[in-house]
Amino acid sequence: MLLLGLAVPIAYIPLVTGTAIHSTWLLLTLALPFTLFRKIEMTPLHWLGLSALGWAAASLLWTENVYDSGEALWHLSILALVFVLGASLPTLRPVFVGLCIGLGISIALVFAWQCGFRPVWQGTIDAPAGLFVTPNALGSALALALVAAIIYQIYWFIPLAVYGLISTGFRTGLVSVGVVGLIALWQRNRPLALTLGVGLVTTIAAIFAIKNTGLASANQRLEYWMATIPALSWHGHGIGSFFQLYPTLSDWSPSRPEHAYNDFLELTFELGLGVLPLWLMLALTLEAPRAERLILLCFLEQALCFFPLALPVSAFMAALVTGYLARCWAIHCSLWPDRGPTVSRRYSAWKFGGVAARGQALAVESSHSNEAGLRHA
Repeated sequence: MLLLGLAVPIAYIPLVTGTAIHSTWLLLTLALPFTLFRKIEMTPLHWLGLSALGWAAASLLWTENVYDSGEALWHLSILALVFVLGASLPTLRPVFVGLCIGLGISIALVFAWQCGFRPVWQGTIDAPAGLFVTPNALGSALALALVAAIIYQIYWFIPLAVYGLISTGFRTGLVSVGVVGLIALWQRNRPLALTLGVGLVTTIAAIFAIKNTGLASANQRLEYWMATIPALSWHGHGIGSFFQLYPTLSDWSPSRPEHAYNDFLELTFELGLGVLPLWLMLALTLEAPRAERLILLCFLEQALCFFPLALPVSAFMAALVTGYLARCWAIHCSLWPDRGPTVSRRYSAWKFGGVAARGQALAVESSHSNEAGLRHA
């Protein structure tokens, strides 16, 4: 698993890899089948994800551009396999150690870029991107890896990730890490978390007011969202159809975005009601009492005003953690069958007869930062 984690962020082909050709998707397509030779324990969360994937596949029947939709379905299918892989692992630490080592190579290239040595082509010249072509793609991955490094106590990577994240200038990543930090602090010291939260919001507002930084991009995102919302339908327009259809949604927008800068809105636009099982699955995975939830929360926060689902490294980490949390959710149901929402309690009653059955639970590592693991559910 360490080798897979190492390969994902360095899957770069010079002069070939670009914003439209992500070699990481090709790597995962070839590598994942060799990692799944193990028994798959199907849970309600697996079936929820499978139903959303099935609807996405069915949407090829009514999509406007079957080629874009086919590519998007391919990516979604790869993420489903990553989810299954995450659900089969007792710990994600080796994978994230590999990811941190691979990202360290990009951070070294960031330092080289700042020193004037730029051996790798990238899509912009205003900030370094390492092997990720664009700075925002690198910043998104570094934000998620930073949270994971804190959780799994990969201490050597933490200062490198902070340096790399700041160097990319990816504001969404910086804010998502800050919010996750406040959430974690809220569980231990609410007054301090509230004070820091107010201070963070005040500082960001002051920066916007004084330097007028980011207002243009914020207004642009609002334009995309306001043009997309009226076009929502119950059946959706087909997976991967946003780019093809956006010109028909707005007659006055000077740009043609590839994504809606909000993965929740974009998936709802493309899948309609078919995306609801996916939202329910995510809500239930966040119920699992594990510190890894913070990694998923960091991803979801980025998804509110960015498109990390389209970035293979960020999406890989999110799908892996989601699958792992699905496994932990099943264990939680077996140990505490009377807790949680109706779905969790009914699953416990069906699977374990409503009785705590520690022997029936799958093995899971009590990660370093979870302290007492599932005991504090």
